[in-house]
Amino acid sequence: MEHEMKHVLSEQDNHGFEGLKHAVAEMMKRISAALPELKEPIKMVIAGGVAVNFYTGSRITMDVDASFSRRVILPEDLIVPYEGPDGKLLSVHLDRSYNPTFALMHEDYEDDALKVAGSEFDDQKIDLRVLSPVDLAVSKIARLEGPDREDIAALAKLNLIYPKAVAERAKDALGCYVGNMDRLQANLREALKIVETVQRDTQKEARRGKGHER
Repeated sequence: MEHEMKHVLSEQDNHGFEGLKHAVAEMMKRISAALPELKEPIKMVIAGGVAVNFYTGSRITMDVDASFSRRVILPEDLIVPYEGPDGKLLSVHLDRSYNPTFALMHEDYEDDALKVAGSEFDDQKIDLRVLSPVDLAVSKIARLEGPDREDIAALAKLNLIYPKAVAERAKDALGCYVGNMDRLQANLREALKIVETVQRDTQKEARRGKGHER
């Protein structure tokens, strides 16, 4: 049974590296500090490797892919150091070239993004959100290179996405694009195979584990 879409990524379900979460919170605060007073907060929607890390606890990344619900003049100092899971000093920066229109993205991705819970992410000017798991998977389809395949597999292994939901969301998203769809359709078929294979293998491993316990 597929999970119903929820609209909050709870602190318990956020498996991101602690250092990375602190770095993203600090980046958000720097952006917020550069903004004037607002009638309502601006949505900042996290995608890419940071989103995958928040959901799965995997994937070291050096950049933050984020879109905003309004046009924002960003401050310069958006490189934030943090301590990685192995104790090494890392840093993340906001990817100013990121544009969600270049990826395969459903038109409702912003409305369906999950609010990131936690006191460090509370802010009056920035409403921090993360792409829903299914939109995150769909956003990987246009490129579908090595890291994208690994990200889709990581989401599938934790049962955060399912083939039917990904297929339906991707097909809805394709309706908003123009151009040659052949490559995207082929990538979609390949992405669905990844999800199906990972979940089938995970189920086999679970059954073998139960057999060993007897």
